[in-house]
Amino acid sequence: MDSRNRSKKGVQIVAACLSSAVVMVAVSVLFDGRLRLALASAGSLLATVGVYCVCWQWQRSTFISMPIFLGVGASQLASVLLISIAQDATQVPLARGMSPDLVDFPYLVCGALLLLPLAVGAVQFISSLFPRKQGLRGTFVRLSPTGLIAWTVLLFSARFGRIFADLMNSGVAQYAMRALATPLDGTVLLLGYWSNKVPHLHRVALTMLGASAAILLAMGSRGGLMTAGLYYIGRMVGSPKGKARVRLLYYCLLAAVMFYVSGLVGSVRYSTGRDNLDMLRADSIRGMWQAAAAVVVTDSGALDSVKFNSIGRILIWPNLVAVINSPDVVAFRGIDDIWSEVRDEAQLRGGSAEGQLEYQGLGRGSMAATPYGFTVDRYTSVEFGVLGDGWSRAGWVGALLAYLVAVLVATLFEFGIATGRVTGGASKIILFGVVVS
Repeated sequence: MDSRNRSKKGVQIVAACLSSAVVMVAVSVLFDGRLRLALASAGSLLATVGVYCVCWQWQRSTFISMPIFLGVGASQLASVLLISIAQDATQVPLARGMSPDLVDFPYLVCGALLLLPLAVGAVQFISSLFPRKQGLRGTFVRLSPTGLIAWTVLLFSARFGRIFADLMNSGVAQYAMRALATPLDGTVLLLGYWSNKVPHLHRVALTMLGASAAILLAMGSRGGLMTAGLYYIGRMVGSPKGKARVRLLYYCLLAAVMFYVSGLVGSVRYSTGRDNLDMLRADSIRGMWQAAAAVVVTDSGALDSVKFNSIGRILIWPNLVAVINSPDVVAFRGIDDIWSEVRDEAQLRGGSAEGQLEYQGLGRGSMAATPYGFTVDRYTSVEFGVLGDGWSRAGWVGALLAYLVAVLVATLFEFGIATGRVTGGASKIILFGVVVS
């Protein structure tokens, strides 16, 4: 009876989300400008929540990769929604002028961002045909708290080492530390989830997250705040029912503070500099603090700058610019060169300085964003994700296929890790973090 009631409740939640999404998108036709973009993105976000309920609540999927991918898609739609209602600029400056205005392409933008939930839903349908195939969801009950805490300390130690290796500009050290620190970005979500049942893990992770964020903020980088945000998303998802509502309110307030600090650092680092070990000196930290205080007190446009450098930076702009400008402004790249790109990615990315120069010279990775007007070099952090890569090759068909391949490969890896007998529970989580990262 419990299973039947749970299934019935899941169907009702999914129906409510999807019907509300359809109503919002339909109503958006009656408006224009920012309101149309806001309604279209809000409806698309509800549709993504509906797919999440299908996979995670109704179908009871055991594959953790499903909500992770859906979380990525939801974050992009939420960014579009926040930009439409809270930020003045719905464009970004490019090398050849301003980017296309999101307000002019609401349905194209939201439709492209819905391709990821569509791919997740398709892979979930395929996995439901094989009910005995299990993912990592059940692994949580067999985890060793001591092992997980030990892995957490190792991962964050590697992250600290990577920070300094990047600054020393040593090819070998940089590559080694990048390889060691890679699992942190993908694993931190799972650490947040499991921290609800292991209080000691939460204390250790919170200390490490605070230290990482403080060091990076002092050097003008906001990566530590993003890592902390991923951790708290995982902790929120795994919250007990009695604490979920209180935590949601608390975490929303915490997110607002983190957004403000992130935007403030992004605004002042143009004058104070970034990614320099000398910035960790006391006088440099004091100078950054004074610059931030001056922006808050004297700059009349400080709030707009903070919003642009926080909310506006969550959105992966190259993806959407590629969606809007392909193929009318920039022709499709096609798929003829895809295997040589995979080879170059494996051989050159993350290697020596000479290899990095060759990698960029061949137009690999984020360099594919340059035809759309983005400046990509060692001093910028331009991302060109799966959506931008797939759409720039063959439009929505290419993007959907790229998403299907990414989700399917991650799901198959998760199945292999979950059913493997070589490693323990904690090691399986770390291995999956490597795949996700």
